[in-house]
Amino acid sequence: MAAAREIGAQAATMPLMLNALVAEHALTLMLCCIRKAIPGHKSVTEGAYLDLGAEPIVTSQWDMKTNWTVIEGISELFGTSVGIVDLGDIEMDIATLCRAFNIKIFYYQRTPHLKEEEKAFDATYLPLEKLLAEVDFVVLIIPHTPKTEGIIGTKELAGMKPTATLINVGRGGLIDEDALAEALRGGVIAVAGLDVYRREPLPESNPLRPLPNVVPSPHTRGGSNRSWGGGCAGRSGKYSEVLPGRNTNRRNLLMRPPRCSNGAGFPPEYLVPRSSWDPANQEAPGKRATPRIAHWRRAEVSNILI
Repeated sequence: MAAAREIGAQAATMPLMLNALVAEHALTLMLCCIRKAIPGHKSVTEGAYLDLGAEPIVTSQWDMKTNWTVIEGISELFGTSVGIVDLGDIEMDIATLCRAFNIKIFYYQRTPHLKEEEKAFDATYLPLEKLLAEVDFVVLIIPHTPKTEGIIGTKELAGMKPTATLINVGRGGLIDEDALAEALRGGVIAVAGLDVYRREPLPESNPLRPLPNVVPSPHTRGGSNRSWGGGCAGRSGKYSEVLPGRNTNRRNLLMRPPRCSNGAGFPPEYLVPRSSWDPANQEAPGKRATPRIAHWRRAEVSNILI
């Protein structure tokens, strides 16, 4: 900020919306798994009480029928433990939310954080094998690379507690889905909360689809109505103030593009197909390219936004 003031450049900060959204979704899956939200929803909407011979009553402060469909295994987040694989920016947001539930936080990554950084999040480093064996929740949010391909397979699942829950908000390729389905069917682990899959949309043939101990969502952990729609356009309004031709105070600084998948609020000339500039995300042949904001060229930017 001091450097921006020194050269007379405008500067603005924007919240890391993606981090917050992914962290919230991870906690949502954790809560849905441990509170048996999907079985509860189905039992209410399908009228399961009829099969149990229960009769509705008029409730009051003291008269009620709790768990009237007799759902087993409902528990709480309070006092449990979570193992986060790689404690990066998004994972730190997950850890922050976990602290609010008094969850003990453990993490694994190739290079442990400094002790003062661990202390800031009440996080304790564990080797991966030990982390899998000890925690109640394992949370995956690492990138999918050749090194992380199938990082959770038969061996890793067998090393987890039979009461453990696996949460994946990273990429589908991190998990051997056939091995996970077998582990869930056999009681090797208790539940899985999944937002990402090896193939999306999740095919009808996927062995995870019919399992009652899977809490699925359709890869929504990185977006919301605000981030996909009006909110994205509002945030991009800050960028439009410094686009070429819209500000005479040209300072030739570099600006990073926002992560708005629909390019809301940007002139069409600044939108390009993702496959034309991001080699790591090439689209399959014949598939429509997803619009993304183009990388800004250094000479086109008049001010800097962080």
